Amino acid sequence: MTAPWPFALLVLSALTGSSAQVIKVTSIEQAPFLTTVGDEGATGNDRFQGYCKDLTVEIGKELGRVMEMQLVRDGGYGSKNPEGQWNGMVGELVSGAADIAVAPLTISKPRTEVVHFTEPILVARLAFLQKLPKSRETRGLLATLASPFTLANWTLILLSVGLSFLSLWLVSVAVEDDLRHPVNTANYLVATTFFLTPTVQPVKTPVRVASYFWLLFRIIIAMFYIASLVNIVRSQTEGPDSSVRYRSFDDFLGRIKGGDFRAKVFMTGGGSTEASFRNSEDNSFYKHYISNKLEANGSSDAIGKMKCCYEDAIVVGEMPFLKNNQGCDTLAMLLDPDSMQSSPGYGIAVKKENVQLVGNVSSAVERLREKGRLRELEKKWWGVQHSCDSHRQSGKGAATVVVTWTAYLVILVLVLAALGTFAYIKLHGGRQQPEDEAQSKDAENGNVDRRESAA
Repeated sequence: MTAPWPFALLVLSALTGSSAQVIKVTSIEQAPFLTTVGDEGATGNDRFQGYCKDLTVEIGKELGRVMEMQLVRDGGYGSKNPEGQWNGMVGELVSGAADIAVAPLTISKPRTEVVHFTEPILVARLAFLQKLPKSRETRGLLATLASPFTLANWTLILLSVGLSFLSLWLVSVAVEDDLRHPVNTANYLVATTFFLTPTVQPVKTPVRVASYFWLLFRIIIAMFYIASLVNIVRSQTEGPDSSVRYRSFDDFLGRIKGGDFRAKVFMTGGGSTEASFRNSEDNSFYKHYISNKLEANGSSDAIGKMKCCYEDAIVVGEMPFLKNNQGCDTLAMLLDPDSMQSSPGYGIAVKKENVQLVGNVSSAVERLREKGRLRELEKKWWGVQHSCDSHRQSGKGAATVVVTWTAYLVILVLVLAALGTFAYIKLHGGRQQPEDEAQSKDAENGNVDRRESAA
């Protein structure tokens, strides 16, 4: 459903006779700037979501105009071909197919010759992203021994041990087994936990069956604990160092200049990023890139290929794109400004001939900046970063969930069976006791009668 304010503006313009001309906005699909929503019934601007969508709405409110968003037809940002014609979003502004471009469009000198830019809405400094080596953590003895399970799992395991104690004790009391004494029950659980022989063994069949559930639980937990502990110790002693491959971009450049270094390079961000390297004073990286470049369809595709198949490769692009795709196994770092010219940032581009619209849009952007709305939108789409520590912890929890919950299910069955056995024996035994006493008295009387007749 579309927002109500554009419709109100259209009604107001019709009633007052003023011309609230629709502003055609061109943009490009690139997360988190702009993506299409999955709702097939969405129409108009509701087809999109992202930073540029929200910014377009805010600019429309400031201008009091209706904003109509559309994706650039050729999927390009804007570069000039050998014939001198512009493509992409810049080309649509030049041709009049769009009035403004709200997108991650880098402000560059060639583009400023044909379109006007507002002040940068985002700083888009160049950066590179690398894949982190496999982590090798150093833990103390106690931390290592406790690491196979999460704190929640350890808590549940201790609770399961307590429930097992109560279950075995209840069944033993009901059938008058040797484990009916709490000390014997505790001795049995402790001894079997460490695979030792307890001093007192269950004798009655119900207690022995209940003990099998406990032994099954112990085996499941012990097997998974030992397997996990072996993997953790192996990763601590055999895994590679957790330091980054490249301490900085200068470090990467030094390896290029120092010898036969053939690390592959993905480059994202369109022609402006490549031009920054091509036109720099030190073009050693550009020469390396030409010889070792790899193709990818956007930042997400490049990072996915690097993580899959190229350990020493890097992805070079603008920080907002790389930061959005950074995970716990990758690291994005800004390029050294002394080594490479930084991008001036992203600006909103306006058709050059429309001088009035240029001023209005620039003023709207400044008002949004003063109100803090630009910063709020940046925090909304880039400010929430997941914790890698919690990510690893959740991964470990996911790995243990099947095994541990199977073990907890065994204990649940044990508890229910113990309660059922205890209740059945107490109730059934209570009703049968008077009959048993009467039968024993009859038997005694019969024996007395037979002895008297024999005498």
